[in-house]
Amino acid sequence: MGLILILLSGSAFSQYKVAPFYTHNQSPLIHFFGLQGNEGGALLETGEFIFHNHINLVSNASAKRFYNERVYLDGEMYRMDFSVRYGFLDWLELGIDLPLVRHTTGGLDHLISSWHEAFNLPGKARSQMPYNEMGYFYSFNGNKIVSLEQPSSGLGDVSLLGAFKLLNRKGHTLCLRTALKLPTGNKRQLIGSGSTDFSVQLNGTIGSVNGYRGTLFYYSGGILFPGQGGLLEEIQRSRVGFGSLGWAFGIQHRLVPKLQLDWNGPFYRESSTKQLGKASVQVGFGAEFVLNPKTGFELGIVEDLVANTAPDIVIQLSFTRRL
Repeated sequence: MGLILILLSGSAFSQYKVAPFYTHNQSPLIHFFGLQGNEGGALLETGEFIFHNHINLVSNASAKRFYNERVYLDGEMYRMDFSVRYGFLDWLELGIDLPLVRHTTGGLDHLISSWHEAFNLPGKARSQMPYNEMGYFYSFNGNKIVSLEQPSSGLGDVSLLGAFKLLNRKGHTLCLRTALKLPTGNKRQLIGSGSTDFSVQLNGTIGSVNGYRGTLFYYSGGILFPGQGGLLEEIQRSRVGFGSLGWAFGIQHRLVPKLQLDWNGPFYRESSTKQLGKASVQVGFGAEFVLNPKTGFELGIVEDLVANTAPDIVIQLSFTRRL
């Protein structure tokens, strides 16, 4: 009992900064764009480094056919993002994201189908697809634009990031974050987008450990400007809005439950499918475990609230280390 009380003590959290889930839409036709996750409104201290390793297990099972359009997305994706941030100045934070991506057949189809049936969740397409297979297709007016049937892996699109302090008050921090995503990944294998993207977003955090009863509220909103050269360039939109709302509860203890909503506008025009032509909303829930003042682990699950606009389920495991 004494050990449990020590683990649940608030001493470790007094120096540890909890952040939102670092996630975005992981659809195989969207994940490679320059959507940036919410990182909260507070910047690092000058000279401080932070390292993140975000591992995402993504399960896709979605299909739709119209008279002139067909989309079929069946498979699993493993995406590992190595992220480094550095407090360059009191008002400036710099960073880089290096993603490694693998598309494969996977083996979670039966488990996820049982989950959907147990809770009566949408996802009928999965029951009509063969288990543990892989196939990503998109055709328009009889022209097959996307076709990937074999596993693929490689370095995804690298992002360079900068954050600028706007507000630093007790109980409320706000910053402007920018990102430049470079086309370093293979677009034919759905590893990268083939485009240079730029995004700008506001990230804010409201609340404090002592003054807000151990609850933090996060918010963000931004615009992404995808560049030219993408796989679906003919129907790609020139700008896409995105944002998120999040909460971290009970953060006086080492175990920190979190809840988050993420949203993005449609990436493609002239598509009647939800997979390409509709806005998406995802909900993420899970918890972060504060191991010590500089180290934390996080487990989260992300579900699509608007069916077929994002993967059925994403399981994210994250590691954070401050230097």
